[in-house]
Amino acid sequence: ILVFAYSVESAIISGNIYEDFDGDSLLSNETKGNITISVFNINTLNEKTFYFNNYYELNLERGNYIITAIPGDNEIITYPELGFYYIILNNEDLNEKDFGKFALGKIYGYVYDLNNNPLQNVHVNLSNNFTYLTNSKGYYEFNGLENGVYEIKAEDKSIQNIQVDSGIIINYNFNIDHKQKIKIEDRETIIEEFLNMFE
Repeated sequence: ILVFAYSVESAIISGNIYEDFDGDSLLSNETKGNITISVFNINTLNEKTFYFNNYYELNLERGNYIITAIPGDNEIITYPELGFYYIILNNEDLNEKDFGKFALGKIYGYVYDLNNNPLQNVHVNLSNNFTYLTNSKGYYEFNGLENGVYEIKAEDKSIQNIQVDSGIIINYNFNIDHKQKIKIEDRETIIEEFLNMFE
C-alpha cells in the first residue's frame, strides 16, 4: 500500500465586526454587528463568501488575498477606509483585521396645515440640498443619510440639529400655515366664472 502524506501551510485571519454607530471609523466603543465577507485568492482567482456575526476567523492556505466586507442594503463600510484588506499570508496568523459598517439613516414625516389636513406638493428641504415634494397624504422622506447633523425645513418651519447615527430612523411632522397658490390657468377660470355671473 502506497500512502502519500503532505501538509498545506496555512494561517488564520481574524477580526471583529462592528456597528460603527457614529460613522467616525473609530471602533473602540462600538457594538458588534454582522456582515458578509468575500475572500478572493489572487493566486488561484477563486472567490468565496462567508457570513459572520460579531467576529470572523478564516483559516486560509498561504497566498495573496483580498478580504472584502460586503455591505448590506442601505449600509456603507466605514473601516477599513477602502472596505478591504490586501493580505500576503505566510505562516503567521493575522489578527485585528476588523471591519466597521454604518447603516444609513432616514428622516421622514408628514406635513399638515393648521387644521391637521395633509398638504400635497409642499417642498421639504434637507440641509444636504435634497428636496422632497410631499404626496397626497402629505408624506415626505429622505433615505440613505450618512452620519451628521441635519436641518429640515418645510416652508417657514424648520427643525435644526437632527443627529443621524447608524440605523437611526427619525420621524418629524410639520403643521404649517400654508397658503394655497392658485395656478394662472385656475385664476383665469375663476375670473371668467365671476364675469359670467353678470351676463
